[in-house]
Formats: sequence, C-alpha cells, structure tokens
Amino acid sequence: MNLPIFKQLTYLSPSTFMEWRKCQYKNYLRKFSGIDLPKTDSGKSAALGIMFDAFIKDNILRRRSFPQKPSIKLDVVAKNLKCPDKDEVINDAREVAKAYIAAGMLDRILPDRIDQEIYCIKDGVPLLGILDGIINSIPLDWKTRGFYSKYTASPTPGYFYRVDTNKSEETPGSVINLDDRHQDWATQFQFYNWLLGNQYPRYMLHEVCKQKHGIVFTEHQGTLSAEFEKNLWIEVQEMWAKINLTGFEVEVNEPSPRKDICESYGQLCEVASLCKRYQQTLGGSDREKYL
Repeated sequence: MNLPIFKQLTYLSPSTFMEWRKCQYKNYLRKFSGIDLPKTDSGKSAALGIMFDAFIKDNILRRRSFPQKPSIKLDVVAKNLKCPDKDEVINDAREVAKAYIAAGMLDRILPDRIDQEIYCIKDGVPLLGILDGIINSIPLDWKTRGFYSKYTASPTPGYFYRVDTNKSEETPGSVINLDDRHQDWATQFQFYNWLLGNQYPRYMLHEVCKQKHGIVFTEHQGTLSAEFEKNLWIEVQEMWAKINLTGFEVEVNEPSPRKDICESYGQLCEVASLCKRYQQTLGGSDREKYL
C-alpha cells in the first residue's frame, strides 16, 4: 500500500532497519507519518536490561577516564526509567550487575569506549549507530534474557566461554558463527562493523540468562561471514532506495499481525491502537487491557 510521507528519514540505524524488516507499517507510523505517538512504558524485562547496562557502564567509568555523557549517568537513567515495579527492577538489576562483575566477566572485555555514536556514508547510504562498547576496534554488546518470565532462558548456542552462578566450574561451548544462529544480533553487529570501517566484521557479546537456580553468563565472539554481509547490504540498499526514491509516498507491506511481533515479551506494540489489521485479528479493547 502507498502511504504519504510527512517526515523524511535522514539516516539508517540498525534498529530502524530491523523494525522495517519485521513490520513496515509500524516503521512507517514511527518514522514517516509525522504522528506524535504516545510514549509507552518499558516492560520489566526490558527495563532490567536498561538498568543492568547502566550499572555496568557506571563501573566501567569508575575504572576508565572516559568523559561521562548524561545519557549513561546511573542516576539519570534510573530517574528516567518508566516501568512497572520500578524499585524492584532497579534492585534486581543491581544484583545481576554485581554477580556479573564478581564472576570476572567485565574483566574479560573492559572496553576502550562506551556509548560511542558513529555516522558514515556507505555506497550512498547514510548510517548511524550508538555502540554500547568498543574493544580493540571490535563492537561489544550485552544482552539480558529470561528475567520476569514464566520461562527460563537458555544461553544461545555457540558461546565461547560460560560461568554459572550456581556452579563452581566454567564450561566452554562449541563456537558457532552468530549469523548462523541469531539473525537480529548478527545484523546489529554487521551495522556496527560498517560504521567502524572494519574490513573483516567481528563481534563480542556477553549474554546474561536467568535460569531457575541462578544466572548464566556467556561470552560470544567471532566473525560474520562474507555471504551474510553481502546479502544484508543488498537488503539495506533496497530498503533505502524504496523509502527515498519515491517522491511524497512510500510503499509498505500490509501488516500481518503476529503475537511475537505485536505482543512481544507481553508488551503491546506501541502503534497497535492505530493498526486496523491488529484490531481486526489479535486486538480489541479487552486484549489491550489484558496486556
């Protein structure tokens, strides 16, 4: 369907690209429609990830002599956090961060830079991203999973190093490239490597998984394949051409509501109330109240 453009996109970030890939209509409403969308609270799981990130970066700042940006100051992040049971989430994130540091995980990847914003133009496509961390020119990120869920989270296969808080031993895993097992993470890291100008895309990822009897910390590291990079860049160029070379309109696919997209992690999509297809299928006032 062709929809009018009221706001132009001046650069492409990994999050915008992945949102377009999952639901073009949501991406249109957020980026092109000019509609002032209501701000929504974070779910508890996402909020814990935000606060864990803030506690870890606060510890890094104490060890390194980086300039401290307001966006990563611990008190500022905590003040701006909006989620159910905020105090509980902050306390839980603090304890998870303490366990992560006590397990020696931060000592393994103490970054050279944190929250680094980078802009570049690649083959005519403007790219921008904020990298959580950089270590020896390798992009670094943290992921938290399984918190406040009725299901525990198992570590993503292919990790290089592992520590269980409820066990004394450290168990190595069998290394598998990220683009073979987690497309979204691989996409994010490929964008970061483009921004860094790395000829051979690499990644460093620490995953924090809540399990029934403790927390598992795993380290993923490796390279992304040349085929993955080539195919992804073709997709990025096609998207950029589609949204920038069509005058005053953009063609977007009809939304196809699915629980894993519209109700991900028990949170209702922020544009669900504006999506007729969602209301006709999964949605309705009763469901919005339930979620």
